[in-house]
Amino acid sequence: MMGEPDDDTGPVFGSLVWLDPEDITEPDHRLFLDYWNELRGGKFAPAWSDWDWRRIPGNLIPYCFVVDALDGGTNFKYRFWGTAHADIHGIDYTGKLVTDIIPPELAETSRAQYEQACSVRKPVIYMHELTVGKLQLRRIQTSFRMPLSSDGKTVDMLFSFADWRDIREDMKRFFENVQRDESAG
Repeated sequence: MMGEPDDDTGPVFGSLVWLDPEDITEPDHRLFLDYWNELRGGKFAPAWSDWDWRRIPGNLIPYCFVVDALDGGTNFKYRFWGTAHADIHGIDYTGKLVTDIIPPELAETSRAQYEQACSVRKPVIYMHELTVGKLQLRRIQTSFRMPLSSDGKTVDMLFSFADWRDIREDMKRFFENVQRDESAG
């Protein structure tokens, strides 16, 4: 478990729930699912070459990233890492492997989610319940992992939106402490 519930360093990652995409009603979240479905048409997943960033509201793009699926969907490399993620994590992971993410627990959680999206070949949406700081504030963070396929047969990339908008500063402080601890250790 990362962090302690009585400290001020950041979140304790609690429950993780896999959501049915059809249950998503939040307009910004629905936008991604609707666009993905529009692009895929009758295929199981759209191709990355079909993606048009101009169709995504500018305030959401910083919370997006694109992952290359390597080794048959068991390893992953970040092709695009949104600026909000770089700000929150204190690192631009573009060009880096998922295993490079710190702390390692987050890397493993991310890797497992990407692997699941490759395996089921459809969007997977996770809702994370987080407890933040001394006041034990409960927050919800939603992550989308949506497969992309350049050949119409295999998942070779994933589009992801991780909605940290409501807890951005809490997460930024958490990752600053993680970076400091990594440097000291």
